[in-house]
Order: sequence, then C-alpha cells, then structure tokens
Amino acid sequence: MMKRLSVLSIVIILVIPGRVYSGDWTENIKLKGDFRYRHEIINQEDKAEVRHRHRIRARVYITGRVSSRADVIIGLSSGSSDPVSSNQTLADGFSSKDFLIDFAYFQLKPEAVPGLRIV
Repeated sequence: MMKRLSVLSIVIILVIPGRVYSGDWTENIKLKGDFRYRHEIINQEDKAEVRHRHRIRARVYITGRVSSRADVIIGLSSGSSDPVSSNQTLADGFSSKDFLIDFAYFQLKPEAVPGLRIV
C-alpha cells in the first residue's frame, strides 16, 4: 500500500498543471533548520549522585518547488522515535546517533480554486 501511495504522489505532482521550474535546481530548494546544545544537571532528592547530561537537537527542513502549483516538504530531526522530543542524549562515546524523518508531505495549489491548498 505504501509503495502505491508513493508512486501515486509522484505521478500527481508530475501531472499538475503549472509552470515547471527548470534551470539551476538550487533556486527551487529552500533549506532551514536549527541546532541546540544543552547541559542538564539532574539532582534528585532521593539519590546521592548528581547526574550531568549533555543533549543536542538538530533539525533540517527542506522545501522543494516542483512547479508553480506544487511543493514537497521534508523535515529531518535528531533523536529517537519519541513523538514528543527530538532531543538526543550524548552518551556511549563515539557511537552514531539517530537522524529520522520528522515529516514528509506535498502541497498542491490548484489553479481552478484560488486560495485552496491540498496537503
């Protein structure tokens, strides 16, 4: 089912009426994101040991303009599969950290109905 949906999405985007952008592809791509480093000191009353935790959060957002009527938007973020937080604890020495797809969708703006956006 997912494979069919992906193929359908690509087909819909390619057949959308509107001016298809050409030329330098960098003009059709927008990148933005952020990075945060945080040092936490955790001092719980019932424990004698004070914990020090180093955490990062990195996010990248990519918007690609396919045509004057269609955009593809993808968000990547650090962290785990926790839906609430994209923070990543720096532990385990030089181990690799996860970078996941936070969201991915396309946006259509049909010419026939001005102001309508289909996401």
